[in-house]
Amino acid sequence: MELSAGTIIARRPVALALFLVLAFGLSWLALLPVIVGAVSPASTAGKVFLPLVAIGSPGIAGFVVAGLFAGRAGVSALLRAGGRWRVRIRWYAVVVLLPLLAYSLALAAQAGSAGEAPTFDVSVEVWVAAVVSGLLAGTLEEFGWSGVAFPALLDRFGLLLAGTATGVIVALWHLPLFFISSQPQSTFSFLPFLLTLMAVRILFGWVYVGAGGSVLLCELFHASGNAWSEALPVPRPDFTAAWMAETAVFTVAAVAVLALWRLSGPRSSTSSSPASSAARRHRSPGQSSPGQAAEPLPVPSGHPADVDR
Repeated sequence: MELSAGTIIARRPVALALFLVLAFGLSWLALLPVIVGAVSPASTAGKVFLPLVAIGSPGIAGFVVAGLFAGRAGVSALLRAGGRWRVRIRWYAVVVLLPLLAYSLALAAQAGSAGEAPTFDVSVEVWVAAVVSGLLAGTLEEFGWSGVAFPALLDRFGLLLAGTATGVIVALWHLPLFFISSQPQSTFSFLPFLLTLMAVRILFGWVYVGAGGSVLLCELFHASGNAWSEALPVPRPDFTAAWMAETAVFTVAAVAVLALWRLSGPRSSTSSSPASSAARRHRSPGQSSPGQAAEPLPVPSGHPADVDR
């Protein structure tokens, strides 16, 4: 089995460090003019253009690092992972229905604590906008988070620490948005947001591994979470009954995944990066040539990869 770009990055900490510097640097620099008041948060630049640049920074960083450390083949493989749609139907069900379950219980908890049912906006415009913005955010971010950062961390630390660390990274990356009044995060409480992401990112890792290294499924998971939370009247993250219900769903699911992962004995994640074919063409001097073509991402022992052929 040939080495992957994720393995190369994991064995060269400078690569993962470069990814984080680029992802955070591009994002925070793009948003800095809005935060300091040089650009109005209500303007097109402050509300749309600069946040869009910021949201795209993980993807940009991911492709840059894949290119630098795994060559042209790494970039191509990352793109292919973003189009890897032939996975078992259950993974599509997971990425669509799990966020819906969490937010439905959050709404039920909110209704119970408030003593009245929430009001729903069923207009087509609201739902279309939620789906489009969710897909945009998922596509721009997940090439970096799920395509490069998580596989590199998984190779070194395993699912629990890799997922939790990615959650902390993603939460901190969002921090500037908390200071911009035109962004939804300005109404969030940071600690609940962080705690939820730590559990959710373990689930992202599970989907990535189970779907054979499909960044596309992670994009759809991201899009689904964003879309449901925007289209439904879900309360913003705070220490409320609604937040506790939502986070309980994601946490219980993450604990179940980790328990199954431990019981099944996960294999090495050597080829966990979507750029797994890159090492063959982009090796360090003296590195032996891999003996075979790229294989689908290994999953825990006893569970065949869920990639349809």
